[in-house]
Amino acid sequence: MKLNKDIINHREEDFGGLIINLKTGKIFKVNKIGYKIFLMLYKDISLKELLKDIEKDFKESKNKIKTDIEAFINELIAKGFTSKN
Repeated sequence: MKLNKDIINHREEDFGGLIINLKTGKIFKVNKIGYKIFLMLYKDISLKELLKDIEKDFKESKNKIKTDIEAFINELIAKGFTSKN
């Protein structure tokens, strides 16, 4: 999975952040953890490292966190921010 950085703009907000698809003009509003995940993906951090980092912040099972991250990534893909390359 790789972000389409050439069509993405983003900014941090009090609630988390905004991810903007410059090609479509669509804005994806995310909470703080969603924005943290996005930034890690933007910095090309591996999914394994991302999972390890996020696990530190939450008392959920590893499987639940992994499922939530995968759902978030699938939403990014559906909105055109990423590809599965």
